[in-house]
Amino acid sequence: MHKQDFLDLVKKAAHAEVASKAEILRAYESALSKNNKQIDISRAMYGIGGLIVVMGISFLVCQNWDLLNTFTKILSSLGAGIMAYIIGVILRDKKFEHLSNAFYFIALLVIPIGLYVTFDLAGYDVGTEGMQSVISALLLFMGLGSWFVFKRGIFAIASLIYFTWFYFAFTEFLPLGEFWKDDFEFFEYRALILGLSYILFGYYQSIKGNDSFVNTLYWFGLLGFLASALGLGGWEPDQNLFWELIYPGIVTGVIFLSVHLKNRVFLTMGSMFLIFYIFKITDEYFQEGLGWPLSLILFGLALIAIGYIAVRINQKYIKE
Repeated sequence: MHKQDFLDLVKKAAHAEVASKAEILRAYESALSKNNKQIDISRAMYGIGGLIVVMGISFLVCQNWDLLNTFTKILSSLGAGIMAYIIGVILRDKKFEHLSNAFYFIALLVIPIGLYVTFDLAGYDVGTEGMQSVISALLLFMGLGSWFVFKRGIFAIASLIYFTWFYFAFTEFLPLGEFWKDDFEFFEYRALILGLSYILFGYYQSIKGNDSFVNTLYWFGLLGFLASALGLGGWEPDQNLFWELIYPGIVTGVIFLSVHLKNRVFLTMGSMFLIFYIFKITDEYFQEGLGWPLSLILFGLALIAIGYIAVRINQKYIKE
């Protein structure tokens, strides 16, 4: 049936009052919903199948490691990943999109293993921060290059993961940790900066109209930023009063940004970490003075209040 024939049929049905506008819309949405469910099932099957293939390759290499020579070790790891990538490229046509993504998924998991094997056989210590930086940089270059060429979302997500890996490996490689009193505090400050950069990059993408992965960037960014800021507050008797005092302002600012940006991710993450903060402060300062049962009552009431405020903000400023 041609498009115009279908539209004419809908007009005749509406004119004859065979079906109402709401009924036609419900039928249309029902058809879309069924198609989306079928697509989601196929995606899940492709993803599970790809993961099983990766596990099979890993077990095959590990079980026969002593029997394989240098060439076959590289061929069965790095070579398998490159072959999966090539198959994905061959199947890049629109009608094979999900199938090609399955092979891209295999490649993005197997190629890092292959690089580890290749550099290890070449005599490099792959456990050092320097080699971790080199491997993650190569993977990041591959992910970004593939994203710019094929514009597939799977490469954007992979690039995000590879960049995170490179960021932590390279900053660990640099002698920056000498300026912090302990390694975990150094990690928290790095996670704080990384989270903030993801939030800003997500906002930049939203301005540019590239909304596909804005929420993904916001989720990862807010998780890293808010969790790190909460952790930097420390715990009694080693708490950091600066971070403990400014943290309520940070979380409140995130919740207000949800209204400005009309984004539920900010509202959800801000509310969740405000709950974590109240629980932390209650346990840290009020458990002995008020007693644990009364502290739980106050925490429960605060939880109810936060939930009510979050729902009202969503209904009034974001949902509409």
